[in-house]
Amino acid sequence: MMNSTFREVLPQILAVFVKNILLIGFGMTLGFPTILIASLQNLSNNETDYNLLLNKEQISWISSLNLICVPLGCVFSGSFASFLGRRRSMQLVNIPIFISWIIFFYSNQVYHLYIALFLGGFSGGMLEAPVLTYVAEISIPKIRGMLAATGSTCVILGIFSQFLMATFLSWRSITLVSSCVPIVAVLLLCFVPESPHWLIMKKRKDEAKESLMWLRGWQKSFENVKKEFDELYSNLAQKANTGKKVTRIEAFKKRTFVFPYILCSLSFFIGHFSGMTTLQTYSVIIFSSLNAPMDKFMATTILGILELIGTIICVIFVKFVGKRKLSFFSTIGCGICFLLTAIYAIIISQTKSSIDSNDNFNLTIANTSNLINEIAETAMNVTKRSVDMSSTNLVDLNVSETSEYSWIPLSLLLTSALLSHSGIRLLPWILIGEVFPTEVRGIASGLSGGTGYVFGFLANKMFLSMISAFTLPGTFILYSCISFVGCLALFFILPETENRTLQEIEDHFSGKKTLSHKLIKTSTPVCEPFPKDFNIKTWKSNERFEEYLEQHKYDSNGTYDIRL
Repeated sequence: MMNSTFREVLPQILAVFVKNILLIGFGMTLGFPTILIASLQNLSNNETDYNLLLNKEQISWISSLNLICVPLGCVFSGSFASFLGRRRSMQLVNIPIFISWIIFFYSNQVYHLYIALFLGGFSGGMLEAPVLTYVAEISIPKIRGMLAATGSTCVILGIFSQFLMATFLSWRSITLVSSCVPIVAVLLLCFVPESPHWLIMKKRKDEAKESLMWLRGWQKSFENVKKEFDELYSNLAQKANTGKKVTRIEAFKKRTFVFPYILCSLSFFIGHFSGMTTLQTYSVIIFSSLNAPMDKFMATTILGILELIGTIICVIFVKFVGKRKLSFFSTIGCGICFLLTAIYAIIISQTKSSIDSNDNFNLTIANTSNLINEIAETAMNVTKRSVDMSSTNLVDLNVSETSEYSWIPLSLLLTSALLSHSGIRLLPWILIGEVFPTEVRGIASGLSGGTGYVFGFLANKMFLSMISAFTLPGTFILYSCISFVGCLALFFILPETENRTLQEIEDHFSGKKTLSHKLIKTSTPVCEPFPKDFNIKTWKSNERFEEYLEQHKYDSNGTYDIRL
């Protein structure tokens, strides 16, 4: 039995593993600008890359251009995946990613770097719809959540791989190594099947059968998957007949799109505005302001490691705990951590009010690199950093020395990183692939992913204004309130989709049925009790059996007149 189950899920695990190679490559594009900036900032006039010396404005563009382009790619990714298919889309997106690495390698002008960054960011956005929908459409309900959660883990692994290579390779050598990843991804994708959902929608029934047989344990007989295929085909065939008309207009007006989109957008909003996005971006400065009892760069590195551990926890426990409980635990935990940190900051600011305000830690926009930059600079021992002391104060904590209690806010913020990435930060990325109906899943996934990146941009952009208006403790209190209110909202609108089929989830959002908030062990419906008027004699098999007994003169004493 165990071997049979393992054989059934192994092809799905392998297919998702191949898909995740693309996300590792995407993570590399996110981590590379940090290495590039650090390398080009340290050039001397007699070096060969002298033409690539960067000023502050160019540094700001290099650090953000690829991130700005990701939402743009998300807008087009849905149509791209719906037209070409999930697998082919993932293959083709690797082409501009490969080209971007080659441009990086041969670049000798700053605008070459801009072009490469644009291609990398736009291609990363184009990946969103196919990778998110593919894992949802090929996996069985009992492992879908675990497989979907591996995506964020692989993005972080891609980022860390860049920092690891930066310790012993030049930035141009790193581009050559990184360019191998899209090549490997294209080749491996040739060995996994297309999504059976998409094939049915395109009326390629025979190919859909072969795909499902491959994904369910390399089945040699169609009879082994016939029941699942028939259910899938009956649900999708009618949509395929009117697919173009519905996809363009009607489907985006239905509650099957509107409600899931609201749910995903709310999850993104809570995840970004509960504090972790800005903690990542301004981690070094925040730790400095709170006088962390350890090197601020080391603390930021630990922050990144705990985020990675959090994603692994989500991958492992989502199957056994469910998305609802993980999200509630994560959101409430983050809210408590930021609330306690705010209380600590208020107490310290009051007890240390006699310290000269000129000792405050200050922040400028040019100095606000994200978590990726901070970790990379730590890995490469880049310690030279300038802070404009004339800018707006980050926090009114007039602390000049580390106190015996300064480990408290550090521990709380590090704990929030672990908790957030074990639930609420990964929740919307898991939901995107499974809550939308098939006819709009590609486009809707791209739109939802783009919305998430916009919320992330706004969270970082508004942080300095919020600090000026509310101070750091006030901002942290606002974050905790968003966490608590968001958790309450999710309690009422978030169904437990773990171990549920995609059709069951669609029926929930269409209003045909309501999913239970409790986690079920399998996606097989529980058998209902027999109705009171049930008569076993109505069974055809039982009628034939009684006729057989009557032919052989069966009596009530249990004797037979039967000849063998």
